[in-house]
Amino acid sequence: MSNQLATTTPAKKELGPVIALLNSPESLSKIQDVLPGGLTINEVQRTALMAVHSNPKLAECTPASVLLSVMRAAQFGVVVDGRHAHLIPYKRSFKTGGQWNSVMEAQFQWDYKGIIQKVRQSPDIRDIYAEKICSGDSYRVLRGTNPVLEHGIALTTDRGPIIAFYSVVTYKDGSTSFDIMTVDEVEAIRKRSKSYDSEKNTSSGPWATDYAEMGKKTVVKRHSKYLPLPSEVLGAINADNDYDDLPIPQANATVIKSADIPKRTAIEDKTPEPTPEPTPEPEKQPEPQKEPVEKVAKAKEVPAKGGKKLTPAPEKEPAPTQEPAPQTGGEMTVVQQCEEKLREAGFTAADLIRCAQANDWLDKSHDPDTTALSVISDDDLKNFIDPENWATVVSEIQRIAKK
Repeated sequence: MSNQLATTTPAKKELGPVIALLNSPESLSKIQDVLPGGLTINEVQRTALMAVHSNPKLAECTPASVLLSVMRAAQFGVVVDGRHAHLIPYKRSFKTGGQWNSVMEAQFQWDYKGIIQKVRQSPDIRDIYAEKICSGDSYRVLRGTNPVLEHGIALTTDRGPIIAFYSVVTYKDGSTSFDIMTVDEVEAIRKRSKSYDSEKNTSSGPWATDYAEMGKKTVVKRHSKYLPLPSEVLGAINADNDYDDLPIPQANATVIKSADIPKRTAIEDKTPEPTPEPTPEPEKQPEPQKEPVEKVAKAKEVPAKGGKKLTPAPEKEPAPTQEPAPQTGGEMTVVQQCEEKLREAGFTAADLIRCAQANDWLDKSHDPDTTALSVISDDDLKNFIDPENWATVVSEIQRIAKK
């Protein structure tokens, strides 16, 4: 990914690298591979090119981040047409060699209407909509065993300031449910968004231009956390990471798992069950077997929460000749490659482990500050540092660090 920054507002001719990448056969092939039914490559490409031409800031973004955002939208069955989904430019800061640098990156972001369309794909949902409540409207809200939401819209030119947002779902069996958020609750979400400037107490992007739509989107996203939606719909809705996870309004709500890294499976706890070693013949009894005992001791030096001890994974059963050590020459290990990538981005192994635990990619019993990267399998580490996933991993680490 290029880290070069644009120093001036780009002219149209400077759109070249982004346009060239979106037009390249390799890029179109990658997009085609993730397309679901009902969406054509021509439609995806056309809307992406229109989005780039209509927003000069996207020309300052790295071409790879633009392509990745277009692919993510296509994967979820939407296009970045400015109605159902958007390409939003963000400035990302990172530390390299003790120095802070910045780069502009594009990010896929749902529109309120796109999420509504996605929720309606559920076989259990008949309809869903969201609305704002203004101070001049009439309303009645009751919770408890017989929840009630009534809203009368004032038919005047000035309805007054917005005081709340709500969403209503009608199920196929005719029953309904609703969720409601006050402006203060929505404001707390806005202030965690990437476009919020805490020093100036202002926002840029859609929060500044379409506040009512973003408020509706916020309450729909929270409502969706405990709706009976298919996992692919939940994952698609949660792919929009403009802000941290929304609070869950009910104790028995269904938590959405992160879907930020495509094509990966959850990391399983690979702690092996203890297996008895075969007893050798008396005359073949080896010397005290100090090597394996040392390995287990090293694993115990990394205590995990809850008193659980870490032991080597089954495929890495200790052997006298397999003592892990830094390589003095030749190819780097996967752990060393991952550590190098983290150093270049200004992060630590603890940052990656916290990110993995927050997204349920790693068992939460491990203490990030004392646990080594070796507790994560080589396959998962390779997946993290894969060029197609790394930008998302970095974004997740930054999001977790903000909490």
